[in-house]
Amino acid sequence: LPLLGVRLLPYFNVPPELQAVPLENAVVECVSGQINFLQFDLITAVLVFFPLILFAFLFAVYLYSDSIGEGIYIYTRAGSRRGWFWKKSGKLFLLALLYQSLSLGSVFSLLLTGHYTVQSAPAFCYAAGFHILLSSLLCYIAALGVNILSYSISSRLAFASFVAAVIFLVAAAPVLYNARQFVLFALNPLIQPLLSQHDLGAMEPLAMYSAEGLQGFTPGVSLLYLLLLSLGLTLFGCWYCGRQDVSVGAQDE
Repeated sequence: LPLLGVRLLPYFNVPPELQAVPLENAVVECVSGQINFLQFDLITAVLVFFPLILFAFLFAVYLYSDSIGEGIYIYTRAGSRRGWFWKKSGKLFLLALLYQSLSLGSVFSLLLTGHYTVQSAPAFCYAAGFHILLSSLLCYIAALGVNILSYSISSRLAFASFVAAVIFLVAAAPVLYNARQFVLFALNPLIQPLLSQHDLGAMEPLAMYSAEGLQGFTPGVSLLYLLLLSLGLTLFGCWYCGRQDVSVGAQDE
């Protein structure tokens, strides 16, 4: 929330001639993140993706910790290790939803300036809804991936590997964009929650961002893509973690 507050600061300084700025625009630009990949700014990228890294750090051992110390007792009480995995995964996704809902809630502080207003309730719900869903799914994928990887290597190395993957994907995004490799660019998981990179022409007043977004790359496409990724990772994690010995966490205890 403090980090998002830093990103919101420029939006409190509204020129006097602008009396009614759509609040839904702040959701697209600030909360979801707006990056100019033609003139890539590393600081802006850090501010946009740091909340994702923070969530993965906070819940890096959310599932994996159950295999440490009291693993045998926890799995025996759960009855089925697969059932335990699905239950913990569901809770992890709910935590991601809460995390992103809190970040979105901070944007309402802009209403205190008197310069912002919800000009289109459907557009605001459209932007806010897709922001929460896309960002929550990406946080879930990141944290679950770190937990699953921790079963093969230590949790510290798993989180370090995740950070390295984020750095690589962030660095690759402007290269692919400037090379006009838009299909590969759109397959980058980190791009999915960035509403400013999507085709929002179907929803006024968000159509102004369509000139910057990829034509045909709608939030619905990103939602389907992240749903498939999250489902695939959850199924793999259920199978993989079910085959691991409960003593595998001894190295991190």
